[in-house]
Amino acid sequence: MQPDIAMKRRTEKKLVKDIARYFAERGYTVFMNVKLLDTEIDIVAIREIRDSRYIVKIVEVKSLPKVKLIKQVHARACIAHYVYAGLPAEYRDWAEKKLPNWCGIILVKRDGKVIVARRAQMLNGDSDAPQHFARLLFSCGNFTSAKVYGPHGEQFGVKILTRLRSFLSSFSSSDSSPDSSSSSNLSFKVWTYLFVV
Repeated sequence: MQPDIAMKRRTEKKLVKDIARYFAERGYTVFMNVKLLDTEIDIVAIREIRDSRYIVKIVEVKSLPKVKLIKQVHARACIAHYVYAGLPAEYRDWAEKKLPNWCGIILVKRDGKVIVARRAQMLNGDSDAPQHFARLLFSCGNFTSAKVYGPHGEQFGVKILTRLRSFLSSFSSSDSSPDSSSSSNLSFKVWTYLFVV
C-alpha cells in the first residue's frame, strides 16, 4: 500500500472515531462501519425518542473533499432522518458550496474537536424507512462487524450475536445452497424475520 493511501485511511478512521464519540457523548447509540448491501456507511447514530420510535442520523466521512461524498449523502437520504457529511475543518468552503442544502456539515479540527457547521434538515418525517433501519441495527447490528458505542453499546454485542445465531440455526441445510435464488430467499427471510417476528 502506498504511504499516502495508508495515511489517508488512518486520517479517515480518526475522523470517524472523533465524530462517533461526539454523538455517543450526546446520548446516541452509534454504529460505525455499517455494511448495507454492497456499501458501507461510516456512522449511524440512533436515539430513541419514545415507545420504540427513533431518530436516525447518518454521517459519511471523507478525509478529502470528493464527488463520491456527494453521491453517498444522496444515497443515504432514503434511510435517515438527518444526513451529514464529515470532513476536516479546512474543507468547510468546499462543503458549503458543493453539498445539498439539506445535508448537514460536521467539521473536525486538527485537535479532534467536532463542530456542527451546518445542521441537517429533517428528511423522511412521514416515512417508516428510518424506523425500519434503526430496528434492523438494534436487532442484528451489523451482523458481526459493526462497532457500537454509546449508552446501549455493551448490551448489543451479545444480543446481536445471540439473535443472529438463533436466526441462522433455524435454517435447514437445504436452505444454504449457494445459488442466487437461495441467496435472495435468505435476504427475504432476514427482512421478514426482523420486521414481522
